Amino acid sequence: MNKNLCNTCIATEFMCEQDLIAMVLVKQYAIDHMDKSDKDYQKNIDELQVFTCWKNKTLQNWKFLISTNLPDGMYYEVTFNGDKREWYLDAYKKFANECTSEEVAIDLLSAEISCDCNKSN
Repeated sequence: MNKNLCNTCIATEFMCEQDLIAMVLVKQYAIDHMDKSDKDYQKNIDELQVFTCWKNKTLQNWKFLISTNLPDGMYYEVTFNGDKREWYLDAYKKFANECTSEEVAIDLLSAEISCDCNKSN
C-alpha cells in the first residue's frame, strides 16, 4: 500500500469501478436534493460521506444498498444492469425501525396462518 495516499485514495484502491460509480451516483443525488435554504447546506455538502451497506453481484448485474451521514432518513438502492450497461437509482425514506421479538413474530404468524380445517363442523 502506498503510504503517500490520502485516506480516500487508499479506500478506492480496494473498490471496483462499480462501487465508485454507485457511490458517486448517490452522492450527486443527495446533493441535488438538499434544501439549499437550509442553514447547514454548505456544511452538509462539505461533510457528506457516502457508504455502502451491502452489495451483491449476480451474473453481470450489481446491486448496492447505500446510505449517507445526512440526518434525512434516506437510503438508496443502486442497480447496474450489465446487459444494458445502465444504472438505476431508487431513493427511499425510512419511516420506522421497529423491533419485534421472535416470540411475538411467531405468535403473529400463527394467528395469520390458523385455519378451520382441523375443527369439526
